[in-house]
Amino acid sequence: MGWLRDQMTLSKAGLNSFGALSRRALSHPNWPDDTKIKERSLATLFSKLDRNLDLDWLIDRPEVQSLLAELLNCQTSDLRIALGPAARSLPEHLFRLYSAPRARDFDLVKEELPPGLPAGLQDVSAWHLAHWQTEEDTSTRLFSAWMRQRGRARVHRTACSNLKSLDAELDQAPEYLRGPLILHLPRHFHFTGNLTASLRASQRPVLLITRATLHPEWIPVRTNEPQEYLPELWDWLVSRLPSLEGLRSDSHLAWLKRESQQSFTPKSWASLLGICSMASEYSNAQLRRMNLFDLTQRYVRDRVSNTAANTSWGPAIANQAWSRLEESAIRNLQAPRRAHAPLSLEHWGNLLQFESEQDRSAERDLLEETLTAALGHRPSETELKRAQQRTDPGGYQMARALEHGEVLVSITPQSSNSSENYAEERVHYDVFPEVL
Repeated sequence: MGWLRDQMTLSKAGLNSFGALSRRALSHPNWPDDTKIKERSLATLFSKLDRNLDLDWLIDRPEVQSLLAELLNCQTSDLRIALGPAARSLPEHLFRLYSAPRARDFDLVKEELPPGLPAGLQDVSAWHLAHWQTEEDTSTRLFSAWMRQRGRARVHRTACSNLKSLDAELDQAPEYLRGPLILHLPRHFHFTGNLTASLRASQRPVLLITRATLHPEWIPVRTNEPQEYLPELWDWLVSRLPSLEGLRSDSHLAWLKRESQQSFTPKSWASLLGICSMASEYSNAQLRRMNLFDLTQRYVRDRVSNTAANTSWGPAIANQAWSRLEESAIRNLQAPRRAHAPLSLEHWGNLLQFESEQDRSAERDLLEETLTAALGHRPSETELKRAQQRTDPGGYQMARALEHGEVLVSITPQSSNSSENYAEERVHYDVFPEVL
């Protein structure tokens, strides 16, 4: 059996053949109108996909991916992992809601902005020295992508920490000194010198997005508290989810309201979306037995165990994922210039390792020597892997497992021909949902 047949079996949806899957897909109201194919041809195509043939057909059709995920009772990310790295990129008009893995991708051209984002920011004429003081997260990336895709503003992200280096960077890209601009600055940016003059912000609309301390000349953007738009955001999310067994919208919303008041006050739009998404993956009966802390622990364990189950270190990864994330948060906060910023996978590996893991290769050698003495012969690779299940996984193994579970998600720079500029071309990873 191939990956698609395995997923059909796991779905428990009564899909015992590719013909049955084909009929179910073509009869679904969300089957895309522009994808014309006969039932038998689609069944044959599913058979090829199961054998890793013609994968480009499915990779090029994210709408079909979303529909199949719904029919197979899985997450779209599960299909993308099976399809390989090429499936993880999207057409420029689609935006992946990493904090809500089951949700339909957001169409930047056809859809209006979701509830909860600052009102009035769509009108660039209101950007008179405007400063949206917030972390770089799903909400800021979504807003910037939406404005850029519609041709309303250019977007520039920079790693510069001061005005001098920013001036030099903009000299190399003069197009960002004309017309409406969204400028993403790092949280450690120092507002020294005349930023207004450098950006020509008195002659054109400029919106700063950064957690950095507010500059006295710039006007803060008014934002609502997440609890104020919780019902609207929850309804918006539910409308983007496949039919989920056990999802009782009113009961789930009541739980979210109670927990956001008692257990944890969401700090941002992105963290609230993450809480809503996590809650949607569990039934009302399960939620009643959990508070928000229990939910986040279980979410991380379940996401990791589902993707790392077939690895030699899967059991240890799933059990330790939450405690490793807690430790990494403490270490990250000890370096405030790095806090809340996407990091390389290698950096995450360093943050996620225990102090006792400094020499993992030496521990493997020691484990092999111990098994040799106990067994009376050199252990086979299978015996060694079984023994490794009972040892602590390394930091990089943990990072890779969290990546496969889409708890760590790559923030991939756009291609060089995109109208959005990234100062750094390395792939970095951030934690999703942001509430974690």
